[in-house]
Amino acid sequence: MQGNVLRGYRFSIATHRFYRVTDMERARDTVRALISRVTTAEDEHHEGGCWSEGVKPRSALNIAFTWRGLEALGVPQPALWAYPEEFRAGMQARAHVLVDLDRSAPEHWETLWRESQVHVVVMLMANTPASLDERLQELHELVQHHNGLHEVGSQDAAMETVDGKMREHFGYLDGFGNPDIAGAPGHMRPGRGKLNG
Repeated sequence: MQGNVLRGYRFSIATHRFYRVTDMERARDTVRALISRVTTAEDEHHEGGCWSEGVKPRSALNIAFTWRGLEALGVPQPALWAYPEEFRAGMQARAHVLVDLDRSAPEHWETLWRESQVHVVVMLMANTPASLDERLQELHELVQHHNGLHEVGSQDAAMETVDGKMREHFGYLDGFGNPDIAGAPGHMRPGRGKLNG
């Protein structure tokens, strides 16, 4: 399982790269190559990083797909239609349910989101610009080598400095975003998981 699902990374900087599938077979080759580089939650050595005795790697790579992206990658129709309606429809079609109105309405979104251009999202995170640049260069080379994905946008991110300390910008303190799961690697932390009693 991808590490960003089970572990709070707390990397200080990140970049998110958005891709559209331009060639199904070549894009599938790209995804296959990316899988070995994905940072998991396991305490093991692999190309995606290493959580050695709970110590996080210098950088991390995770990947996500839109429903249209899975379709463009050739996922069989029965599997595609097994996904929940919310995922299949996407956020734009559900803007009224999500209360994306007025300034947050889809007509004010960036073009790549309004036109459903994003099929694959690759998230790179690190604690230093050098580590992030290293992973980004590796990603660029891999995408260019297989030539099945076209980058349609990007978004850089960083923690904020508040009172001299780096903070995740949403400011969550309760840990509910990363619940403890029985049998998962890592350490139990206060505020995670469900209340007992």
